[in-house]
Amino acid sequence: TRLPQREELPIEVNETLIVELYSK
Repeated sequence: TRLPQREELPIEVNETLIVELYSK
């Protein structure tokens, strides 16, 4: 299930947050 992208957060920022979460 893929959530709709919010216009407030660009895809690039969203991916960066995910990467940082998985990096920890």
